[in-house]
Amino acid sequence: MSENQNDSSLSSKQLPLELVELQTQLSFQEHTISQLNDALISQQQQIDFLKKQYQIVQEKYQELELRLIHPLNQPIDEKPPHY
Repeated sequence: MSENQNDSSLSSKQLPLELVELQTQLSFQEHTISQLNDALISQQQQIDFLKKQYQIVQEKYQELELRLIHPLNQPIDEKPPHY
């Protein structure tokens, strides 16, 4: 009977340790998730910025391309000065 008592007292001591270990793991996982979320937000902001920059570069490229097709002495969609 004393062995059963020792087993139950060991289990009752081990349970709080396991609980503390689980709480520690949960805390670590929550911290990791928070860091990953911050990194994801930062990356999305960088993507948004790069998309805007790409759009600007693309517009400038198209403008330059049109200028090559229509040299500067031939204005694009402009009325002559006598209008």
